[in-house]
Amino acid sequence: TALRGMHRESPPRRGFFLSAIRLPSIQADWPLAGRRILPEPARVYSCGMIQKVSASFAKTKAACAVALMLMSLAGLFAAPLEAHEGAHGKIERMTREIDLLASEQGADPARKALLARLYQLRGEEYLLLQRWDMALSDFTRTRRIDPGNRRVGLSLARLYQARGDSRTALDELERYLERFPADVPALLLRARVLRSLGRYRLAAADFDRVIERMPQAGSELFLERAETLEAGGLVELALAGLEQATRRLGPLLVFESKAIDLLLKLGRSDAALQRIDRVLAQIPRQERWLLRKAKILEQNNNKPLARESYSAVLAALDSLPPRLSHVPAMTRIRDEAQKGLDKTTTSIEYR
Repeated sequence: TALRGMHRESPPRRGFFLSAIRLPSIQADWPLAGRRILPEPARVYSCGMIQKVSASFAKTKAACAVALMLMSLAGLFAAPLEAHEGAHGKIERMTREIDLLASEQGADPARKALLARLYQLRGEEYLLLQRWDMALSDFTRTRRIDPGNRRVGLSLARLYQARGDSRTALDELERYLERFPADVPALLLRARVLRSLGRYRLAAADFDRVIERMPQAGSELFLERAETLEAGGLVELALAGLEQATRRLGPLLVFESKAIDLLLKLGRSDAALQRIDRVLAQIPRQERWLLRKAKILEQNNNKPLARESYSAVLAALDSLPPRLSHVPAMTRIRDEAQKGLDKTTTSIEYR
C-alpha cells in the first residue's frame, strides 16, 4: 500500500536500480537521520535518490519503513558502484543529482546545503582530473549557495596549490585553519604549501603538529619533515626528527638511509659507517649496504677497506640464486662494485 504513493514517472538512471523510485521531500530531519547511519559517499547520493514523498505519504509509518530501507540499501550499493565508475562516471551521476536538486531547490535550507555539498564533491572530482576551471566554478558555486560552508576553503586551497598558486592557497588555508585549527589534512597541506614557498621552519612546525595529532603517522610523514628541515639547512633538527621517528616506528631502513645521508652532509662519515654496520648486522640481503659502505670508505681515501667492501658486494651477489642475481638492479650493483674494486686495486698497486 505504501508503494502506491511513490512517483514512477522518471526513467531509471544508469547506476541506480532504485532511482526510478522517487521519494522527494522527506521532512527536514530525514537527511539528518541518513547522515547518522550512512557513510559519506552513500549519504549524499541516497539523499539525491530519495527526493520526495507526498505530504500524506510522508506521515505514515509505512513511509518511514520504506525510506529507511532505501537509505540502508543505498549504503550497501553506493560504494561498489562508486568503486567501478571512475571520476567521469561520478561527475555524470552528480550532475544529474545537481540538476534534479536545482530544479526543486526552493528555499529549503537543507536542500540548499545538500546542493552546495554536491557542487563541492563534483569539484573535487574535477580537481582529480586536473580540470582546474571546472573545479573552481563548482567550488565558487558552493560558497555562493551556502556561505556557511567553511570546508570548501580546503578544497579551494588544494586547487590553488595544484595550479602552482601557493600564495593564494596559503591565504585560503589561513582562513580555514582559523575556523578549524586542528584539522590534520589542512595542517598537512599548509606544511607543503609553506615548504613550496621556502618557509621551511614554519613548514616543519606544521609537520610537527600533524605527527602529534596522528598516532598512526607513517614513515612518509617523518621523511617529509626531515627533507623539509634539510632543505632549510636545519640538518641537525632533521636528524633529531629521524631519531624520534625510530623511537616511534622502529629502526626502519628508510630512516637509517636518510640518517646516513644527513650524517654525511654534516661531515660525520664515521657515524655514518657505524650506522651501516648496525644495519648490516640485522639484514640478510647486504649487497646494497655493502656497496654504500665501500663508496664512503673510498671517498674517505681508505682504499684497502673500500676494496674489502667492494669484494664483499661481489661475494654477496655470487651467493644469490640466478633468478635474483641476474635482475637489472643486481647487475647494476655488480657493475658498480667491479668498477670500484678495479679502481681501488689499481690505486693500491700504484702506491
